[in-house]
Amino acid sequence: MRINFVAFFLLFTIMHVSASVHAQKITLSIDKAPLKTALKEIEKQSGFEVWYNNNILKDTKPVTIKISGDLKTILDKVFTDQPLTYEIVDKTIVIKRKQVSVVEKITKFIKSIKITGIVTDEKGNPLSGVTVKLKGTNTTVSTGIDGKYTIEVPDENSILQFSYVGFLTEEVAVRDKTNVTVSLKVSVSQLDQFQVIGYGTTTQRKNTGSVISIKATTIEKQPVSNPLATLEGLVPGMFVTQTNGLPGSNINVQIRGRNSIQQGSDPLYLIDGIPYGSDNLAQNSLISANSPFNNLSTSDIESIEILKDADATAIYGSRGANGVVMITTKKAKSGKMTLDASLYQGFGKVTRTLSMMDTKDYIAMRKEAFKNDNVEATTQNAYDLLAWDNTRYTDWEQLLIGGTAHATNAQMRFNAGSEFARISIGTNYYRETTAFPGDHANNRITAFLKGGHTSTDRKFNVDVSVNYASEKSNLMRQTLTNYISLSPNAPRLYTDNGKLNWAENGFSFSNPMGQLLEQYNGLTDRLTTQSDLSYILFPGLILKGSLGYNTMKYDEKTILPIAAQNPDNDPVGSSAVGVSTNKTLIAEPQIEYTSSFSKAHEIKILLGATWQTSKNTKILTRASGFTNDDFLNYISASTAPVINTVNGFNQYNYQAVFARLGYSYRDKYLVNLTGRRDGSSRFGNNKQFANFGAVGAAWLFSNEPFLKQIAPLISYAKIRASYGVT
Repeated sequence: MRINFVAFFLLFTIMHVSASVHAQKITLSIDKAPLKTALKEIEKQSGFEVWYNNNILKDTKPVTIKISGDLKTILDKVFTDQPLTYEIVDKTIVIKRKQVSVVEKITKFIKSIKITGIVTDEKGNPLSGVTVKLKGTNTTVSTGIDGKYTIEVPDENSILQFSYVGFLTEEVAVRDKTNVTVSLKVSVSQLDQFQVIGYGTTTQRKNTGSVISIKATTIEKQPVSNPLATLEGLVPGMFVTQTNGLPGSNINVQIRGRNSIQQGSDPLYLIDGIPYGSDNLAQNSLISANSPFNNLSTSDIESIEILKDADATAIYGSRGANGVVMITTKKAKSGKMTLDASLYQGFGKVTRTLSMMDTKDYIAMRKEAFKNDNVEATTQNAYDLLAWDNTRYTDWEQLLIGGTAHATNAQMRFNAGSEFARISIGTNYYRETTAFPGDHANNRITAFLKGGHTSTDRKFNVDVSVNYASEKSNLMRQTLTNYISLSPNAPRLYTDNGKLNWAENGFSFSNPMGQLLEQYNGLTDRLTTQSDLSYILFPGLILKGSLGYNTMKYDEKTILPIAAQNPDNDPVGSSAVGVSTNKTLIAEPQIEYTSSFSKAHEIKILLGATWQTSKNTKILTRASGFTNDDFLNYISASTAPVINTVNGFNQYNYQAVFARLGYSYRDKYLVNLTGRRDGSSRFGNNKQFANFGAVGAAWLFSNEPFLKQIAPLISYAKIRASYGVT
């Protein structure tokens, strides 16, 4: 009896569930919604519980339906053309994958199409590890070290998706093609943008070292002539200070603090891989307004990278001890013919000045001072009170630094290129004046020619650039700001006949207008040539080589005429002529190997060597004793018995070998080993070779499941550590 009762109960339950399935009416109206949304609505209206694994919903199609009916009718309609099916057990709807029969599998295999191809970057270099996916399925393959892949697709309506870290995802319809070659474009994501590091590139996401990148879009917006000025306030921990407010003034940069008193703490500056000296070449100027970086147009810069920690700088050995500033200029690019031109004009004024006393307050202050000291005022100790006009007032700040500085920046760039050849040519003109009285300005003109070629098999690539800059400055040797503290009732600047006035009632003063009669002219010529060559021996192995030459010449002339000096001192004229040159030649061969295996491991090996020689010469000739200002341009006209000539020569030789080993596991665990052996003529005797190295590691854990559970909105999180000796 008990068995019959159980059987009766089960039969009753099944009949009841079947009746409820067919009896209950459901209304479903959705448009292009995910299948998950449709299932939730069915669960809500039917009272049945829907069971499924989230993973099986990945390849489902959106649902568009408008229907009313019983539960089974609705479910049949929803799962039409879906790779899933369902089963109703009691009050539960279980979702599962459809079982494909052997006949269907064979039919699908016979009808499938074999697609082959290669995936490259925009320069034609093969990309390994690119994911090639058949859209709408879980079918994926990866490209090999040569960028090639092979994948099976069911029919000509299939769509292939190509995705790779740091690049934009591309979709290509198969149609009637059996070979699909794709060129991926670099992703615009800030984390996946190319970031220049020592002898290579990476991305911010994968970088184990401390590198800060400033892109052209940021640099071009700043109205400055010196590219180093664009770094101010943009790099944490780096101090950028301008020595004065004059055009072309020197800029001091400290990345790791002040490490030396005599040798300075300037970082290593590289322009397209060529060492660039930061020393001021002027020998007879007192205002430090001849920065070598003023010869570089900001509109010609692609990016500036700041290498800070040991992992980033150890690749440069002893030269990178104070950090590295890498300036990359724009190169010729493939694409449509373009002509870019821009013109900028601006002005500047001194906006913050000292609050100085007028003549009334000044006289009262001076008298009070004598009274407090119980000292009697005489013409010898108070000539400004007793010999000079106490009603005269001169606003020295307004007169000397109250002018308007004007700036003009005009540039033009032409670029044209095909898939295999490219060329770019352009010029830039920059002029900036000062807030001082007089016609003093800094003028610069630059020109460049850049070209590149890629072989038809995309194995050989060469980029060549030639940059020329000429800068002319006629700024004063000294600044007029030293004179803003003159007495407000100081004598007139000029006599009635228009000559400089140096005294009143027999008491002289320093006339600041004498500085305007001094002549200082500086002319800088800079020529930089650079070439990069690379050849792919086989996929993953690349031979590279770079050759660079930089020469800079600075001619300066200083003239101090008799008219610029107080005649009471029996002055004589003097002049000085100086020539400074700096020449650098560098060659760096390299070999780079990249390999990916097991779809999880990637290894990069870089080996290279450096050979560099630099020569600096300085000649400065001074002559005085000129009794006539008309002969100041002729050194031989000097009546002085001795003409002082100072010669200087310095040669620097440098050789090194370096290596870098990078390893990543699933793009999450990163290790970077760097080593370099330097040989330098600047090292001490018997110690001309030294070793430098660093290790950097990082864990990119933003995609770890535990982090997603704790903070699902975090898109990027990384722990980085480095240690080394530079």
